[in-house]
Amino acid sequence: MRRRIENGLWGCLWAILAVGCSDPNSQLMHYIEQVKSMPPSQLAALPEKGVVESFEFDSDSVRDPFMPLEKMVAEMRGSDVLSGALQPDYSRVKDAMEFMPLDTFRMVGTVFFQLEFWGLVETFNGQVYRVKVGDYMGLDHGEVIAINEAGIELQEIVLAAQQGIWVKRKAILEAVQ
Repeated sequence: MRRRIENGLWGCLWAILAVGCSDPNSQLMHYIEQVKSMPPSQLAALPEKGVVESFEFDSDSVRDPFMPLEKMVAEMRGSDVLSGALQPDYSRVKDAMEFMPLDTFRMVGTVFFQLEFWGLVETFNGQVYRVKVGDYMGLDHGEVIAINEAGIELQEIVLAAQQGIWVKRKAILEAVQ
């Protein structure tokens, strides 16, 4: 039995040595020689380049997307009449309440805080904000101009459809009973 185990171990040892001494790249070298002996394939000719028609873009007949609409209307009329006209203040940083439509707000009360009368406004998702005179809310550049127990009065600046100019309009957010 012991002899049999020794013979098995010697056999395994010789097999490991035989494999370890063989050339590990022989199969790779054989494959490379096989690929090199193959005849080269012919490449298809490139398609001929067609004639490209030139196109001249005329930017005078289209609206500049980076110019406010009222300035474009004034330029089309050939005057600068609207330069001092009413328009929203785009340089002002917007509050969170200016990204929601006015009809999603509910006035839920008022509070006297820091010597000012503040309105409490609830949004559609249940958040309650404090607003004071001078704050902005709603999508139409609505500025709070008055707050009382009955509601919050706003002055919005909207774009008039007929001439592309800005106009003021009043809106009231009434208190919920």
